[in-house]
Amino acid sequence: MKTRILILTIIIPLCNLYGQWTNVTTTNTTNYQIKALNDSTVFIGTHAGLLSTSNSFKTVDWCSANEIIHSFDLNNELSVVKCSFDLGLLQPRIGITSDKCKNIDYSNGIHSVSFDAISLYGDTIYTNLDNSSLIRSTDFGISWDTLKIDSLNGFVKGIEFLSFDIGIILIKMGGTNGRQLLRTTDAGNTWVKINPGFDGIVKLYRSPNGILYVSGQSGLVAHSKDFGLSWVKMGLPIKMSLVSVHFISDSVGYVSGGNSVSMDFGKVYRTRNGGQSWDHVSPVTNTFFTDVYFINDSVGYLTSHDGRIFKTTNGGGPSVPDTTIQNPVDTSSQVGSPVLQNHQIKLYPNPSKGELNVSWTFATPENSKLIFYDLQGRILQEKAILPEQSTVQLNMQHLTAGMYFISLTTPNGVEVLRWEKE
Repeated sequence: MKTRILILTIIIPLCNLYGQWTNVTTTNTTNYQIKALNDSTVFIGTHAGLLSTSNSFKTVDWCSANEIIHSFDLNNELSVVKCSFDLGLLQPRIGITSDKCKNIDYSNGIHSVSFDAISLYGDTIYTNLDNSSLIRSTDFGISWDTLKIDSLNGFVKGIEFLSFDIGIILIKMGGTNGRQLLRTTDAGNTWVKINPGFDGIVKLYRSPNGILYVSGQSGLVAHSKDFGLSWVKMGLPIKMSLVSVHFISDSVGYVSGGNSVSMDFGKVYRTRNGGQSWDHVSPVTNTFFTDVYFINDSVGYLTSHDGRIFKTTNGGGPSVPDTTIQNPVDTSSQVGSPVLQNHQIKLYPNPSKGELNVSWTFATPENSKLIFYDLQGRILQEKAILPEQSTVQLNMQHLTAGMYFISLTTPNGVEVLRWEKE
């Protein structure tokens, strides 16, 4: 009897353990989005409705059913807003509740693209009404204002606000795979297109400390500390779609994704140095990972395309051997680190009092440009680069001390480097 008890004690924990992640439950549907209030209270948006748990998935409650959750947001365990497509009515709906999903007030969409994304900032709700306008409620859904966007021509896939006035939305252009960012500084009355210098954005995310992150195709990860005016790439040199990004501090963050066509080869990567390097910390499984969310540097949750929900209590555990990736982009953008190894770009001296040299060892594409701009995104100097050119000298002694950015067109796109004026 003692032997049997010992065997069960060993085997039972191992049957649900994948690396440093535990498969806490399976929903038998596709999971899309996670948001957690603490290590035990978690909400999951799925292909069948919105579910929640208050005890780390020992039990689960379905807040709604028979609907595809496009997007949801919450302020606390009681206040939840969600966008969905009702599988019975066959139309989009927005649902709002202030009593933990016990009573949900629904409104039906007027257009097939209504309610693709939603964001909750305090008691202010933002969502898309159609492909030319947002709607906003400042009283948690009692009344609504319409925000017309002349430059909106596609599907809203992300909404983030830094304050009541400053916000940004991610647009998927109609009929294409292109993405576009629009930014407002006057509470949504006017919107301006943003060119981040790269394509393929899939996910838009604002961290608790106000830093804006995007992830996307071909290992794209980038951040903006001025809410969209300037961007620094910190992506992974991998050919996979990163559909989720989540940072708990300036240094510690996670991305997840996989093969977006076959919905397999899922990966999770972790950085502990602001994107200078990334560790592979995936569960040992071959499914596509749809979202990752961490409460702190230890406790996190992960959802998969095949319905599994994973939890870690040690930050994803040690990295898988031989999969730590040194990120050449963000390493060079660090002050005092002049070499961008993947394209052999040198920016020196850095920092300096104004004399600055930029050199590279590759042939630049036609119509290449070197652009120098400040933290507010204002272009201070712009130079056309000839194909045979390999160096530029700049004199920035007239500038005030602070942080600036230089973008250069490379064979693989636009790279952004950071420079400090002493």
